[in-house]
Amino acid sequence: MKRNIRSRRVFGHGPSLHLAGVASRMAGENGTNGKVETAWEKVERDPLAPPVEPGPIVPVLQEWVMRLGLRLQGVLVSAIRGCDTVQRHDHSKVLARVYRAEILNAWGMDPKKSKSFILWADIPATVEMMKKFLNDCDHLPNHYVMHLIHAAEVLGYCHPDAERRDMWASFYRVACKKFHLRPETAAELLERLNKDEDSFHKAQDVDVEAKLYEENEPKRAAARREEERKNSLRFGQYGGS
Repeated sequence: MKRNIRSRRVFGHGPSLHLAGVASRMAGENGTNGKVETAWEKVERDPLAPPVEPGPIVPVLQEWVMRLGLRLQGVLVSAIRGCDTVQRHDHSKVLARVYRAEILNAWGMDPKKSKSFILWADIPATVEMMKKFLNDCDHLPNHYVMHLIHAAEVLGYCHPDAERRDMWASFYRVACKKFHLRPETAAELLERLNKDEDSFHKAQDVDVEAKLYEENEPKRAAARREEERKNSLRFGQYGGS
């Protein structure tokens, strides 16, 4: 029997293979007997099928993260990927899985049941992982370490759970001390990330040579004045005046 099915676009991805009017028949063909499926059941039945009718959207980012400013969100997202240069069970990758549980929704919405990409850990266990990371991170690229430290800073100021917020704030401060950095205050963090785009870009594009000259010029000027003072004393002592 020829089916008269009207094609329609879904989320701008072009005509869908799972077309309007077919959903109920598909449900019967797949053993659901017309029963209304949950979103998770639909995904399990056909992971590649785009949604045909509107439904609740489940984002991968937790709600509190999406309420932050875009640059704060960007800092957190930048630290999601584990370090590419170490083996799978390196301390850094274990901590990365725990970090993901702080900002991402796990499949099934229960991070305690997640066993791979996301790992839930209570505060004592997380602190132990943090200690292992900080005591054994010399083999990690600086680029990766800085992404994690910056993300820890955001968690330390913005995490909605007070105890976990304090835990990440402590990790951030200890990491800064280890790498001889001065921790930013919350006000400094927000001032840096809330700049207009031109100012933000200019702050990232640092001319190292010019910056070093600018910072050292007062020292050079003071050294020249001191040398002139010594010379004047020396000339005066030997009748040069």
